[in-house]
Amino acid sequence: MMTKSEQQTAVAQPLEVPAEVIEVFEKAHRYLRESYGTCPSVADLMQYWLTGATSWDVVVEVERSLLGKSHPSQKSDVESVRDESSVQL
Repeated sequence: MMTKSEQQTAVAQPLEVPAEVIEVFEKAHRYLRESYGTCPSVADLMQYWLTGATSWDVVVEVERSLLGKSHPSQKSDVESVRDESSVQL
């Protein structure tokens, strides 16, 4: 667990986002714009994801990466239990 001072320092530092990650959000942006005629900016989509993702979402994405599962339909064993309170981080 980070201290309050560590949290403030972490927030103050810029985040370097790899080009391949930005491309994912650009694809989402294009899809949303084409589907709905409007969409938040790519930067806003990234911020929404970062602030809205739960620790469980992060665990699931890391598991997918580690297990080589690239499609959402390929779920890990624990992913189907989406009860974040049962995960000890």
